[in-house]
Amino acid sequence: IGNIDTVIVCMASNLEASVMAVTLCKEAGVKTVSVRLGYDRAMLLYRAFNTLPFIIVPLLIVFGILPIHTLIVMFALYYWNIMYQNTKTARDDRKSGFMLVPYAFKLNWVFGALLILGILFGNLFPITW
Repeated sequence: IGNIDTVIVCMASNLEASVMAVTLCKEAGVKTVSVRLGYDRAMLLYRAFNTLPFIIVPLLIVFGILPIHTLIVMFALYYWNIMYQNTKTARDDRKSGFMLVPYAFKLNWVFGALLILGILFGNLFPITW
């Protein structure tokens, strides 16, 4: 982290880990911005970060930045739904809480792979409007 200017540390449920992260950053000479989030706000942020790409891709298509082929990323909505449903039970169900990161990882991996495929198809088989 020595090459980073500023780090944002969001504190949710594990205060000890958040304090440790801030301490390590300060020891490395990195500026920190700490934010205390409750569980509900942390889940809102988690859902937003996993939902925004599905909004951004169509906008980038409309503005001509991405080819229309990249709409293939919408197939990843299947995994988004699994992740979203899991967030509803994560507070009370230990297994759901544990699966937050693996579900987000799978969603982001599939989304990224589909995005790359869409870009490749767009370059190989261009469609003009």
